[in-house]
Amino acid sequence: MILNDRFFVLKRISQGDSNFVLKVFSRSYGKLTLIARGAARSVKRFGGGILEPPCLVDGVIKKSSREGQIHLLNEAKLVNAFEGLRKNFDQIETALAFMKSVDRLTEDEDSDSLALFQLLGNSLIALESCTQPNLLKVHFQVRLLALLGVLPRESDYATFLTNPVMKWQESQIDANTLKSVEQRMLDCIESIALRR
Repeated sequence: MILNDRFFVLKRISQGDSNFVLKVFSRSYGKLTLIARGAARSVKRFGGGILEPPCLVDGVIKKSSREGQIHLLNEAKLVNAFEGLRKNFDQIETALAFMKSVDRLTEDEDSDSLALFQLLGNSLIALESCTQPNLLKVHFQVRLLALLGVLPRESDYATFLTNPVMKWQESQIDANTLKSVEQRMLDCIESIALRR
């Protein structure tokens, strides 16, 4: 079956001289594993440098008939490279933390993925103009865990749950509470990832 879908590149691993194995998060199918054969050499089918985190890409995918198998990426077209993030180390580091969290905490091929896809996209857009990447990262992590249904019930999370990530700057939180919430998010993510 051939699919046309939009996805974020979560992770890229080189395989051989010209192939890439990709972990992506798609709008319609959630997390998928794809192989892009000849991607390092084919500018026509894959453009230059678009198959890397945190790019947003439209792709043509040949879906494997067997569940859990690697699917074939036939071609890809860049939608957004989030170039604004690449000028600031803290911002690109935060974007990669978003990608890593989604990769570690989501199951393959979860078709109920639209809200998480939108959270990731809105967070990357907000990050491009963000002056406090650490605050936005914690905001993203709280919202991610809430979407996955595994957020512990604590009052410190209320400000993150009432404000969308696009309005991260409205999250009123002092530095000590932010540091505490950040550590709890890291511990929670690590605990969940170890169970998967």
